[in-house]
Amino acid sequence: MYKIVVADDNHLTIQALQATVPWEEWGFQLVGCARNGIDAMKQLTLYHPDIAILDINMPGMTGLEVAKQLMDSKERILFIFLTAYDEFSYAQTALQIGAFDYLLKPLDNEALKAILLRAGEKLDRERQTAVMRRKLRSDYENWAGHLLLDGINGVTRSVTELEEMLQPEWRPAGYELMLVSTADFLSPESVDQLTVQIRQCLSVQETLYQFKYVHARIKEGFLILLVFQKIQIVCDYDLAALKIANRIVETGRTLHTDLFVGISDFSERSLASLPKLYEEATFSAESRFFLENKTVIHYKSITSKSFRNEYTLSRKMQDMFRVLYTEPGDFTHLLEEFIELIVQETCYDVKYIKNIFMQIAFTITCSMQERNTGDCPLKSMETILEDMHKIDSMQSIISYIRTYTAQTIGSLQQENSQISCQGRKVLDFINTHYMENITLYDAAEDAGISESHLCRILKKETGESFVNILNKIRIQKAQKLLQKGDLKVYEIAEIVGFSNYAYFYQVFKKITGCSPKEYH
Repeated sequence: MYKIVVADDNHLTIQALQATVPWEEWGFQLVGCARNGIDAMKQLTLYHPDIAILDINMPGMTGLEVAKQLMDSKERILFIFLTAYDEFSYAQTALQIGAFDYLLKPLDNEALKAILLRAGEKLDRERQTAVMRRKLRSDYENWAGHLLLDGINGVTRSVTELEEMLQPEWRPAGYELMLVSTADFLSPESVDQLTVQIRQCLSVQETLYQFKYVHARIKEGFLILLVFQKIQIVCDYDLAALKIANRIVETGRTLHTDLFVGISDFSERSLASLPKLYEEATFSAESRFFLENKTVIHYKSITSKSFRNEYTLSRKMQDMFRVLYTEPGDFTHLLEEFIELIVQETCYDVKYIKNIFMQIAFTITCSMQERNTGDCPLKSMETILEDMHKIDSMQSIISYIRTYTAQTIGSLQQENSQISCQGRKVLDFINTHYMENITLYDAAEDAGISESHLCRILKKETGESFVNILNKIRIQKAQKLLQKGDLKVYEIAEIVGFSNYAYFYQVFKKITGCSPKEYH
């Protein structure tokens, strides 16, 4: 049913339209009546009707003035004008500015019905066309997004097809790729809402910065390919990309979501460069580890050798710290890889290296303290600081951290090797049934001992409670599944035995030092 507003300064005309016209029977709803042009404008703005029936001559504003103002504002209304016979020239003017039709006074209901039915048919066609356009656009966007995902993985056929989709109506000057991510876990409904808002934001920016876009959803968030138009004026495409990215970040804030955007370098080459652009965008996004206050990071701002080296070291440190809490036996191997990486480079100063190794020593100490390993020879923070202050060479620093690691991690490994048969049986039970809803009672029953006795064994032989051991095993399994990248985070949480996603998120971050989404 289409909405109608009528406006006429003659109250008899208004009464006749209200009392004698069977609006609903004809498929319409009369939502408002006005006696002058100003009131008509208010009601049209308030009700947003599909059809407006306006007297041409009204006090305050004429019907023509009302119609022209609303047409200029892009308001989609069909205007039907009422005019006396001697004002016919006004009706011609109305048709010239885009009115649907006009009616002569005094009104004839049959003539009004005929015009309204034609207007209804026109509105029906427009609605059908709009639905079809939305469907076509949706199909186009979904397929383009699919091709984009294939393209970043180097599928040549998909790259060619994506270029063909863009070329007919667009002469690309070049491309930039954005990776939009969020630090927060979002429900599927929130992701859908965010997707709509980002698309609307991009659509608003299209004309201003002369670009088209292709977007796709990925595990990390959203991928957005900016395809800049080849125009005659000189354009700073990097600056345009930064401004677009900042708008996207602002859009996230309206939904109370913190967004972060990594942007690739500008590429004038074909879309065959998509894998490289994806690598650059990912690198930019992950560089937030160094630039915590930055929400938008462009690849060009972080391509210096020193920055890349520091970034690589930091990622290696993250990997070491993760296994320190989950698989400490692998820590020594990763430490040696880290040391080799440092030795290969000459761009680091001693102060920077000391700070890095102090952080490693502190983390080892904290990890061992949490395990309550009483026999482990731990250094205090003050002692570590004093030791580092005395060291004045790279080799001495490396020797120091190797020795401290051997003393602490080695002690832990030796301790673990002395686990009793009962303790081993419990650990095997947990490793076998971790994906189930097992309890301390279940483990004790399987081992044939009491719950209290089991607690004492675990505490003595591992320094851990049953729940801590179970959670660490579950998180260890979750990490391996996350590395594969073919499952959603909430699916992984269920697979490894967490029925509550929020609790999984909390435990994962406590054990690994990062959220499941941040883990690679």
